[in-house]
Amino acid sequence: MQFHDYNQAAATWTQHRPMFEQAGIYLPEARAYIVEAFRTNHLAMDAQPSLATASNAGIPAFLTTLVDPEVYRILFAPTKAAEIFGETRKGTWIDQTAMFPVIEQTSEVSSYGDYNDNGRAGANMNWPQRQSYLFQTISEYGELEIERAGLGRVNWVGEVDAAGVTVLHRFLNTTYFKGVQGLQNFGLLNDPSLAAPITPSPKAYGGVKWINNGQIVATANEIYADLQSLWLQLVTQTAGLVDQNTKMTLGHVAGISARDDRDELVQRQCRGFAQEEFSEPSRRFSGAI
Repeated sequence: MQFHDYNQAAATWTQHRPMFEQAGIYLPEARAYIVEAFRTNHLAMDAQPSLATASNAGIPAFLTTLVDPEVYRILFAPTKAAEIFGETRKGTWIDQTAMFPVIEQTSEVSSYGDYNDNGRAGANMNWPQRQSYLFQTISEYGELEIERAGLGRVNWVGEVDAAGVTVLHRFLNTTYFKGVQGLQNFGLLNDPSLAAPITPSPKAYGGVKWINNGQIVATANEIYADLQSLWLQLVTQTAGLVDQNTKMTLGHVAGISARDDRDELVQRQCRGFAQEEFSEPSRRFSGAI
């Protein structure tokens, strides 16, 4: 309905007010109308207005994100130094130095004679020392991070405590190989009382290592030749204490396994050895030892 002046609008409202109110059109506070509005607003006001909020047609991305309830842990190389070399407790943790009595029997003989007084039996005594090294780590966690990790179904306290046990065990494994710098605490690779290590024979690729950058570069025959050299040297150094009847354990680098024909050939050639895997000392601890 359109009106062109105020008088017409007022007359129409007064005349048809009961009908308007019956139809639900009820304006109790209306006293007058702005004539200009009736003159200008002739179009229907049902067009889509501009949005008061940011344009969006999606949902938060986390609502479509799956969190696997299974926790996947990073694996580390096995630590078997104690299993290979053996482990014995000496003293208590308050002892700083350990002394080990070492006896070497000495003797000589001479020709027998009624009046001969030469020939001698004796012993040489020594007291090598080793110093102990105490090490530690600290497990830290706060209540807030525990609660937040719990939202991801992670037992944060258990994981941190397990990490502490792991790092202590791996550091101990490392010291079995290299000892502790600055102390009379030596490992298998640098103990001055042990014979010098044997240098492996040169390989066809130009180096002396079996493994280079994670890849096996030595042939099965080259690996077997190194093992033969180790065996012969051990028999020579022990002057017969080690022979073909001695039970041996071959500690080999974890990267050597039955992954290809060369490894299987080495396994067959070394079938007389009880084999155990061990990991090389981790580089992450090299600055602390």
